[in-house]
Formats: sequence, C-alpha cells, structure tokens
Amino acid sequence: MKITSKSFLVFILSLYTFSSCSSEQLDDNLEITIEEQSKDSINSFTKLDYYFRLYQGGKSTQGGAIYDVFLFQASTSSELHVYNFEEKKYITTIKLPDFGHADTMCFGVEKINEDDEFPALYISGSNVYKPGEKGNIYVYRIFRNLDEQDVEKWKGELCQHIKTPDVAVVGNYPDVVIDPKNNCMWMMGWFSQMEFNYNDGSGCTNIFSKFQIPSITDGIKDKNGVYQFTMTDESRLSYFMTYDIHAIQQGLCFYNGIIISPYGKPSVGYKGIDFIDVNKQQVFANINLAGSILYEAEAAVVVNNELYILGQKDFVFKCNGINMHSFFKQDN
Repeated sequence: MKITSKSFLVFILSLYTFSSCSSEQLDDNLEITIEEQSKDSINSFTKLDYYFRLYQGGKSTQGGAIYDVFLFQASTSSELHVYNFEEKKYITTIKLPDFGHADTMCFGVEKINEDDEFPALYISGSNVYKPGEKGNIYVYRIFRNLDEQDVEKWKGELCQHIKTPDVAVVGNYPDVVIDPKNNCMWMMGWFSQMEFNYNDGSGCTNIFSKFQIPSITDGIKDKNGVYQFTMTDESRLSYFMTYDIHAIQQGLCFYNGIIISPYGKPSVGYKGIDFIDVNKQQVFANINLAGSILYEAEAAVVVNNELYILGQKDFVFKCNGINMHSFFKQDN
C-alpha cells in the first residue's frame, strides 16, 4: 500500500497563531494524508497547540509515557522526569540505572509488587544496527513513599533487563510497545540498508514483530537482583512488514490496535507521525509536521482520547482537533 495512492485524500490545513507559546504568527502548512473512510473525523484538525513546557535539566528530551494523571519523560542522562499532566506541573526527577538511549517508554500490564501504584515501566530504543547485535528493554519498578520527614520521594528500580532477538531478525533500533488488551508486545525495527527517500524519509522498510510479554520474573537473577532474559527468534508469534513508512522512528505509542510512530529529526529535514494498524498490517494515516513549529517529535501520548506530542526542545503540543476515538473508527 502506498500512502500517495488514489484511495487517499490529502488535506492542506493552516496552522494558526501559537498565542500560548509565541507572538509570532505562523502561516506554515500541515499536510495530512488519510484513508477516505476516516476523512470526516479529521476535518477539525487545525493546528498544534502549545500545552506546557517540560523541565529538561539541561538534557535532551526523549521518550515519554502516561499513567493516570502522571507523565513520565526520559532524558539522555538516564533521568526520568515526572509531571502532573492535568495540572501541567513538574513534580520531580528520578535517577535511574543507565538505560542508554530511551526512544520509547510504555507501561506494561504486570506489577512488580502486587500493591504497587504503577505497572512495570518498559524503556527501549538502543542504537543497535549491526547483524549479531541485540536491542535492550529495561523494565523498572516506579514507586513513591514518604521519608522520615514525611516528604514524598519518587524512586525507580531496575527489575529486569531483556535482550531482543538479533537485529537481523527484528530490525535495527528496536522499540517496543505493550498492547494491554491482548497482553502482547509489539516490536518495531527498520532496515537502514534498505533504500528510502532521503528527502522526506518515505519508503522505509520496517518490520513489526509480535511477542508474548515476558513475565517480570523470566530470566536468571544476577547479583543485583535483576532478572536477565533473552528473547528468542522462535518466541515471535507473528510479524509483518511495511514499505510505505518514514525512516527514523522516535517514541512509539500504542492505542486501540494502532502504533503511533513519530519520525524524523531536524538534520534530515523531515518530521511527522505515522499511524500503523497492526490488524490490517499497513500504514493507516500520516501527519506531515515539516511545516510546524515542532523542532523534533520525540514521543506521542494519548490522554482522554486526545493526541499529544513531546517535542525535543522541551515542549508538549496537543494535536488540536484529533479525537483518537473517532479518528480510528475500527474494531481492534
């Protein structure tokens, strides 16, 4: 399937003034490509709205995940910044054991301790691309308690380190998202040796592999109490490939059978969001953000059926007018 085929409709929609972020008026365009069956549900998409500013601590923003009212967002220094998303308020920073590159973050289904507030947190996206190399998935317990002075303290503990299958099998730079409804894990990787359009990133070959979520006690416990577990090629339940996606995926998000994949970076000159239907095994829609104020789309999160993008330059933007529930009217 090609997203430029006649079965698709292209909308050119203007961006309005970012009054909350800048007094400079922006007249750039957003190009949205989507299957005609859903065109009515995106007619109200008008602009990226500035939502609030992230605390970086001098480091670059990476992946993010939402649980309840809390936004958890990683930085390049193995720090996890915590926010109250509803109140647009920074709460604290948790220093985690080194996770390297943190493209994608997501919460799982299983809790480390039965009475924990949060399920296990998965961080993935290692920069691995040579045959024989394996990706990394770090599984953390996130919790908070009161210290002796009754001050709330947030903490994170590494509980499991999962090695992916060889990148020759699951693709380079493998990222994982959890499908809680079907209790499975989707792994996305891409093949840099495959040709794609370097001008806009289109035509990249990606592979999507489905696995059962490893139990948080799978593997061998090391001297630090961390379970070391390696996934095998044979444990893959199924996979599919797409040839019409964009290169350089960022922080993924899973919503109702859809993998939301922000992509691109400023140095290559393109950026946007691809939407991949794992049931139909195809790119379902695309939003081209090349003309927007967004510097680099590092992660996508869905809150109350609304889509938000975490920008690399420490801003959160709301895709105003896109209601995810009506945007993807399908039974997943």
